[in-house]
Amino acid sequence: MRRLRDESGTVVVWILGLSIGLMFLGGLSLDVWRAFTERRVLAGMADGAVVAGATAIDEDAWRTTGVIQLDGNLAADRADGYLSDHPAWDPSIVETINAGPGGIEVILEGGASSPFSGS
Repeated sequence: MRRLRDESGTVVVWILGLSIGLMFLGGLSLDVWRAFTERRVLAGMADGAVVAGATAIDEDAWRTTGVIQLDGNLAADRADGYLSDHPAWDPSIVETINAGPGGIEVILEGGASSPFSGS
C-alpha cells in the first residue's frame, strides 16, 4: 500500500499553531488581570477618600440646628488630601470631588480604565 501524499511535518505545524494561540491567550489574560487590579486600586482609593471626606461634619450647623451635615469645602479638602497622600496616587489619575451638606462623591478615572466612584 502506497501513501498518496506525504504528511510528514503536520504535527509540527499543529504544535506551532497551538503554541502561538496559547501565547496570545496568556498575553490577553495578563492584560485583563492588570485592568482588574487597576480597577480594584482605584475603587479602594475612591472609597477611602469618601470616608476621609465624610469626617468633615459641620459642627456649627450641628450645634445650632441639631442636624448633622457636612462642611462641603472641608470634606473636599480631606478627600483630596487622602488621595494625594495615597501610595498608589499617580498624577495621571483624574479626580472629581463633589461635596456638599448632604454628602460627598469621589470619581476617579485613570489610564485605560473606566471611571470608578465611591459615595
